[in-house]
Amino acid sequence: MEKKINIVIGVIIIILILGLIIYKYLSADYFVVPEIELIGEKNLEVNVNEEFNDPGVKATIDGEDASELVKIYGEVNTKKIGKYKIKYVITNYKGKQKKSVTRNVIVKDDVLPQITLNGGNEYSIEVGSEYVDPGYVASDNLDGDITSKVKVTGEVNSKKIGTYELIYEVSDSSNNKFKITRMVYVVDTTAPAIYLEGGNPLYINVNDNYIEAGYQAIDNNDGDVTSDVVVNSNVVSSVAGVYQVSYTVYDEAGNYNTVNRIVYVGSEAERGANTYVAVSISEQYLWFYKNGELLVSSPVVTGLKGVYDTPKGSYQILSKSRNIYLTGPDYRSFVNFWMRITPSQIGLHDASWRSYFGGSIYLSNGSHGCINLPYYVAQIIYDNTTIGTKVTVY
Repeated sequence: MEKKINIVIGVIIIILILGLIIYKYLSADYFVVPEIELIGEKNLEVNVNEEFNDPGVKATIDGEDASELVKIYGEVNTKKIGKYKIKYVITNYKGKQKKSVTRNVIVKDDVLPQITLNGGNEYSIEVGSEYVDPGYVASDNLDGDITSKVKVTGEVNSKKIGTYELIYEVSDSSNNKFKITRMVYVVDTTAPAIYLEGGNPLYINVNDNYIEAGYQAIDNNDGDVTSDVVVNSNVVSSVAGVYQVSYTVYDEAGNYNTVNRIVYVGSEAERGANTYVAVSISEQYLWFYKNGELLVSSPVVTGLKGVYDTPKGSYQILSKSRNIYLTGPDYRSFVNFWMRITPSQIGLHDASWRSYFGGSIYLSNGSHGCINLPYYVAQIIYDNTTIGTKVTVY
């Protein structure tokens, strides 16, 4: 009996020892279930042709990092639109317990195609000319060159001044749409043309009446604008010399043109002895003739209108001085070339303080009565005149 009991006890001890061995050497590796979880979102999106960066997973076995044991199944083709699955699987050390997670990746195309307008988004053409579109180029990240798919709406009436809108639209194969607008301005920047009839230059004898030979003015948009021509003449047919008739016309867009006809009065000998300065207040312009030939012409600034008006009349140079100060109750100005024409100190001189001459400056910023000239014009007149040279202001 005692022997049987000992055998039973021995068997039990062996079973216990075997159980300890199984628990020690097999339980962790054989029965422990690994853990795995996604890093980042389960569902991800990426644009076609862009790089896909897999955030990966985190895996542990019995609390210890086991990420290196994770096997990945599936791949993402970012060159092709579609839905993809990536499966991450981990097995315990003995390969008896598995666990997995899955990530869904959508490769999509939501990048808009692009249109580039040749010539820019704003474009101008002259009225009356033909509008030829400068062109465009359209491209897409997936489809490449899709210029042929561009649709253009809108029209340009190049015969009428105005602003016109052209719309360029394109869609790619993923139905992404893009549009851009070009503003086309039909403008008129062309001055009217003036055609003089008769001679230019024109020759007449002293005391002969000057008879206008005629002219015609044509504008690219307004047509015949001859009736709008303004004629200014300084011809004195009783005095031998070289004169000028100016013809000026504006179109409706404000473009203007001026042409001049030279009129010679008297015989060649009579004209050749003529040297004088002519100043037009209305045109704010000066002409200097030496021995019958135009030596220089230039815009000027005369006296402030209504306050210090430059007196009109026939004068002559009374005195000439270099590098002096002109003074008055409210000014003291240095000039390089001074040519006095009246006893009241009205004359011609350079005005280095002015950046511009001519136009309507004299209406708000005119002189104290003198005729202001650019430096080089004053120098030419000073060097080529003498005391007694005639000056006509009209």
